[in-house]
Amino acid sequence: MKAVILAAGVGSRLKPLTDHTPKGLVPVGGKPILAHSLDAFYRSGVKEVILVTGHLHEQVEAFAREQPLPCRCVYNPRYDTANNYYSLLVAEQALGGESFIKVDSDLVFRPAALARMLSAEAELCIACDTSVALGEEEMKLQVGDDGRVVGCSKSLDPAACIGESIGMEKIDQALFPTLFDELRAMDAEGFTDGYYEDAYHRLAQRGGHDIRPVDVTGLARSEIDDADDLARAEELFRG
Repeated sequence: MKAVILAAGVGSRLKPLTDHTPKGLVPVGGKPILAHSLDAFYRSGVKEVILVTGHLHEQVEAFAREQPLPCRCVYNPRYDTANNYYSLLVAEQALGGESFIKVDSDLVFRPAALARMLSAEAELCIACDTSVALGEEEMKLQVGDDGRVVGCSKSLDPAACIGESIGMEKIDQALFPTLFDELRAMDAEGFTDGYYEDAYHRLAQRGGHDIRPVDVTGLARSEIDDADDLARAEELFRG
């Protein structure tokens, strides 16, 4: 299985740290955020990682060349004008139609969370934390009576949702062409501020696909958006 890490963003909420350092190379627990993901992938038998680069891409490319796990960098030329749906879209050719794990470059996690995702079975598995107090900013998951995801969006009613999508998914090769067609459709519609989760939401709303939440509540992980998140991650992943 391959993995893709979306590492193109500017990381504006972590400025000034990200003025001269890509967000994925900001250190947490003594090593870059990206190194945590690559270590987990290496231990789990992932055969290749696709790093989608943009902001300060030369630094990410240099980092990738030093890793024991094969890493291929794909540059997103629209990293500062299109949202993260486009970063996933530009990884299509490098992924080659295979099943893959996708994580965001600002997500730090223990291998246990990845192991749970790898063992889950569905066309699209979405890692979910059910302990989060949901508000407007969280990427929320709603499920139907059969346990399948019927919505994945920030705009959903928190009271109708089971938890937050944390930025880690597993996409089966059976869904690969449909997902990337959806991302292309979003781009053609001029939906440049869209998230890749908007593609998941559109597929879930349309129905006919096996999209499931995977509960990773309690397994150490941290999404690093700002300085407060970074401080909490340092406490969680120290040593």
